Amino acid sequence: MCDTFRLLKNIMGLWLVQECRREWARAGDTYDYGTLTNMAADAPAFGPIVDVDDSRFLAPGGMPDRICAYCRETGQAVPQSRGEIVRCALESLALRYRWVLEKLEEMMGRTLQTVHIIGGGMLMKIPRYGVLLTYVAVASLGLPGLAGFWGEFGAMWAAINPGRGLADSYQGLYLGLVVFAAIGTVLTAGYFLWMLQRVNLGHPTEKWAGAELDDVMRIEWVVWTPLLILVLALGVFPRLVFGVQDAAVTVLLRTMGG
Repeated sequence: MCDTFRLLKNIMGLWLVQECRREWARAGDTYDYGTLTNMAADAPAFGPIVDVDDSRFLAPGGMPDRICAYCRETGQAVPQSRGEIVRCALESLALRYRWVLEKLEEMMGRTLQTVHIIGGGMLMKIPRYGVLLTYVAVASLGLPGLAGFWGEFGAMWAAINPGRGLADSYQGLYLGLVVFAAIGTVLTAGYFLWMLQRVNLGHPTEKWAGAELDDVMRIEWVVWTPLLILVLALGVFPRLVFGVQDAAVTVLLRTMGG
């Protein structure tokens, strides 16, 4: 005995997506996970959110209908397509991860520096899918050399140097917003890295260790590759976008007295 407590919080994994996939397969429509991801990517972002740990989602069968019913009962927009259902499940899971980590840190009174993950194993079972998830997640963190960096850096730099009229009256406010944004960026990076640990690393659970899972197919790479290259190109050569916007932004600044 080492006189310590083990703090454990179980969170639903990709069970909702897996059950939706099985339900649609029973109806005669079989999708691999790459196709489901593309369908979710095409669906509108920031839609309805479900509590992934709600007891109604624990049992197998009828998962798409249960997700829609939850949204209807809670007064949210009901997903209209299969892509919207998958996106709802994924965004709900991401939000749940963030909420649990914040509550654990609040309860313990300190920031968690290390998260030990049991399960995951995407890089072992479907490695191409795992690599694709890692690339997209890192790109969205706003790291230099990728497209997300210029969106975040440009917004914060503009707040540090607002137009003359704004700077005279609201300089302190804008600097405070920059600090707030920087803290948010760091926290977001932590959440994303934690998600990658949970999903990609480690060994699959016993339930999935022997399962046959479809990895990204060639036709999916054909669709994804131009987007992945564009993310890198815009990160290395931001003037591909900024150069097009310069004239309009200059006119806007002059109009506002900047």
